[in-house]
Amino acid sequence: MENKDNHYIIDFYNHYDEDSRLASQHGSMEFLTAMHYIEKYLTPESRVLEIGAGTGRYSHALARQGYAVDAVELVEHNTIFTR
Repeated sequence: MENKDNHYIIDFYNHYDEDSRLASQHGSMEFLTAMHYIEKYLTPESRVLEIGAGTGRYSHALARQGYAVDAVELVEHNTIFTR
């Protein structure tokens, strides 16, 4: 059920291409830097919980590396990009 306080967030992301943001030149630098620090602290047995997963770029990348990943996203529009 949508909370009225979330309306602004949901409306924004319904009209914003979040998936392309991390694919841009600047976004890819953000992604690579974040992944560097995430991977630095993970162990082979780590389990990852991503809150505010957006379109799941981080979650999917970590899952492909074999980590157990759970992701939560508020904005349903972002989940259509699940790969």
